[in-house]
Amino acid sequence: MNICDQIYLYKYICPDKIAIKSENESLTYNDLNISINMIANGLLSKSIREGCKVAILLNNSIKFLEIFLGASKAGWTVIVLDPKWSSKEIDYVLEKSKPELTFTEDELVHRVDFNEKSMDLIIVNKKGGRKEENRNLNDFTDWVIRNSKNNPQLKHDNPILLIGFTSGTTGKPKGYLRSHETWFESFYSTNYEFGINFNDVVIAPGPLVHSLSLYAAIHALFIGATFYLVDKFSPHKLISVLNKVEDSVIYMVPSMTHSVIDCIKKDRINFNPPKILISAGSKWLKSSKNEVKYYFEGVKIFEFYGSSEASFITLLDPKGNNLKPESVGRAFKNVRISIRDEEGNEVGVNEVGKLFVSSNMIFSGYYDDQLEAERIIKDEWLEMEDYAKMDDDGFVFIVGRSRNMIISGGLNVFPEEIEKILLTLEEVEETMVTGILDKYWGEKIVALIKWKENQQLHFNEIKAYCKKYLSAYKVPQEIISVKEFPYTNSGKIARGKIDKKLSKERLK
Repeated sequence: MNICDQIYLYKYICPDKIAIKSENESLTYNDLNISINMIANGLLSKSIREGCKVAILLNNSIKFLEIFLGASKAGWTVIVLDPKWSSKEIDYVLEKSKPELTFTEDELVHRVDFNEKSMDLIIVNKKGGRKEENRNLNDFTDWVIRNSKNNPQLKHDNPILLIGFTSGTTGKPKGYLRSHETWFESFYSTNYEFGINFNDVVIAPGPLVHSLSLYAAIHALFIGATFYLVDKFSPHKLISVLNKVEDSVIYMVPSMTHSVIDCIKKDRINFNPPKILISAGSKWLKSSKNEVKYYFEGVKIFEFYGSSEASFITLLDPKGNNLKPESVGRAFKNVRISIRDEEGNEVGVNEVGKLFVSSNMIFSGYYDDQLEAERIIKDEWLEMEDYAKMDDDGFVFIVGRSRNMIISGGLNVFPEEIEKILLTLEEVEETMVTGILDKYWGEKIVALIKWKENQQLHFNEIKAYCKKYLSAYKVPQEIISVKEFPYTNSGKIARGKIDKKLSKERLK
């Protein structure tokens, strides 16, 4: 079972149909399959053993998708590296996962000292006139043209498609395993719930290194649709793309949607809205949804709630959005939901408990940490970190998130990681980082700081300092100075009390 088997059929069903399109390039299904085969055969010529891994450190490009699918067809497991990560984070993932080969690009190759690592390196857009010390470095064009265009014959099936890395509770990236089979299940459920089909043009303007955009792209190709690739998100660029495409389907996090609306309002731009808007990453405020409905006239809005480990959990469809916009919707197709108390017993209607999920879309475990997977998956039920309640109609409402995680702009941020950096400033005595509801970001990262006597830094100084050690999306967006923190009986900062107070103040 391989996700590329279905894509291969379109070489015969619709060879000249555009599979992937970007601003300056397009690729038919015939050409896409040739490229996939050449990359797969190149990898198989290196090794046919089971369990081989390849890393991708690339910005958005058609080559990213070709390499992902070529590796998948070869039965290699793909590791996706985020160019926005710090060099330390990239190095940590490479050391932990130990891929046999890494695809990267000229402007990113020096982010990591690949000479110290026993892996081959292939540069996708290698520029001339520069000498390389790495003997294992290859130019992508030179490498790929040596490989056969024929459909490769695999000697084994590798069930693991992808190792995705998401920040763990300590802020260090944690690898979750995704199989071909779970993506098949997700594809079928997506077809049922969203009604995306062969004739659609699918757009996901976020980075392909994030699961939402990568999933949207591969699902579009799986059903024979056209995927329109946006190299880098900007509201003006996205509006330009939408105005070229009729009846598009778009995947976005709320912060992107609000950027588009702000752009339309400010510049009075003509806008051709998509026919379907699929939102994920963070919950919209009700007022924000009304604004989206106004400016995205006639659009069908779908919001889904999920996680890297669980995939899809619930869906708030257009009807549900009108009935109960504050909820995260009902259980997704082929998903079972259970809300339980601390003893593991199911709670009653509208009672709060820990959320558990069961489906054939659940992940296959954590890379190099099977004990943690066994802790949260028992009897086919995955224990989530969220607390929730369910009403009489089956609508789920998320009440709180354990372990203090912030979701800002659709990205997971752990406050402990930011606090650790802030506490290295000699002017800071104590700090607590939290997220507050924001119509643009979903949650805005706010740092509360108790300063040492007669010492205080300007907000811009703090931002500049944090950017040295943190990815840009983890940098605080607001600073609040406090004289004292409230504490729990155990002497820890009382996060719950502070969050409650901040929420009340912002709602006034």
